[in-house]
Amino acid sequence: MKCPSSFYKAKNYWIPTENPASNHGGHAMCVIGYDDNKYGGAFEIQNSWGTSWGNNGYIWVKYSDFKTWVKYAYEMIETPKKSSSTSTDLAGKIKLIESNGRPMSAQFTGKHYKMNNAYKSGTKFRIYISNNEPAFVYAFGSDATLKVFEIFPHKPNISPALNYKQNDVAIPSEEHYIEMDNTVGTDYLCVVYSLKPLNIKQIHRDIERTSGNFVSRVRTVMAGKLVKTIDTKFQVNAIAFKAKSKGKSAVALIIETKHIR
Repeated sequence: MKCPSSFYKAKNYWIPTENPASNHGGHAMCVIGYDDNKYGGAFEIQNSWGTSWGNNGYIWVKYSDFKTWVKYAYEMIETPKKSSSTSTDLAGKIKLIESNGRPMSAQFTGKHYKMNNAYKSGTKFRIYISNNEPAFVYAFGSDATLKVFEIFPHKPNISPALNYKQNDVAIPSEEHYIEMDNTVGTDYLCVVYSLKPLNIKQIHRDIERTSGNFVSRVRTVMAGKLVKTIDTKFQVNAIAFKAKSKGKSAVALIIETKHIR
């Protein structure tokens, strides 16, 4: 985090008075807690400057200031622990919401999900990916060009490991939306839940080189990893599943959308 002179004198919570665009020295600290009600929402920071600084070595930083002044933030997490193969060890749900707040509903066809409505170019929407069991989660898409494009993780420094139950990831973010381009035809979204990390870029390349429709290409490339259908319970009217891996390691939720002009 950038540390201007006001940070050195902070008490209770930090009130920066400087321009964040100016040159300031940086320092590494640890976020140990948060409170959505304190100071309008703030993180509690533990510093290494001793008890004479701040609040006995700690300080509160408002969410808005944290976003402005912190250049990098890393979360220390454990890799998912292997569960018993006879119990549910993969589970998740996907929601797609239009910018006007209207849900984009789909139904399960027996192999994948199909959107109940067609959507026009220019439609703005957000994807919410949830996992109900610890997993490595990857999302990618394809369209009439047959090219595969990554959706999540979308940057090298973002981990696919969602190591807690009940994670909810908004894509692209809680403040932005995806906008459908002018490539009409059939669009696909695939979200893979895996017990093991995947070489997802190689999977993308293999899918592009394989013949057939998108659903069959994904299933062909990932055949050795996908949990058997008999061991996976897909919900019919919601994009969600529960699975018992039984020696396999991944489940792919595939959503088909009719994209019109």
